[in-house]
Amino acid sequence: MPSTLTPPTTSFARWLARWFARWFARWCGPNAPWRRPLHWPLRWGSIGGRWRLVWTPAPPSAHERAASAARAHAERVALDEGLAALDALLDRQPQARHRLQALAIVARTLHAQGPAALERCRRATLGDALAQFEGLVGDWSPRGLAHLRSVLAVAWRTQASAGDESAHPAPRPGGPPAG
Repeated sequence: MPSTLTPPTTSFARWLARWFARWFARWCGPNAPWRRPLHWPLRWGSIGGRWRLVWTPAPPSAHERAASAARAHAERVALDEGLAALDALLDRQPQARHRLQALAIVARTLHAQGPAALERCRRATLGDALAQFEGLVGDWSPRGLAHLRSVLAVAWRTQASAGDESAHPAPRPGGPPAG
């Protein structure tokens, strides 16, 4: 009968061998922590001509970069669907492009430079394009049209909250031109 005070040597030896193999793989294998580059958030840098410790945020991980790229791709696909639906809508009414000049300008800007270019558009032009777009579209069920309206509304509201009206004042109806 084996003694209860001493563990059997074979199972202990197996346990020790497994533990050492895991330890060795963790600390000496190709993915060991000391082999990975470290990111120290504090670095020496010059601020105003004086050397100081400067906080630098950690670079985004591969997962964060992939998720960001997937979101940007989905955003671009939805915007392309909206622009294609708007072009089809404007092609059904050939005279509409001449009547809806603000909408045509914004559509050309989005085609050429993407949604980031809406920040450089005048707020009055964005407001006119949004009003013309809402007047032109009667059925908002296509996903692309609703997304395009959302992009225009967000750009218009962002400029309104930023107080961009003073930088590009809209002309007053019946009054002298602003400027």
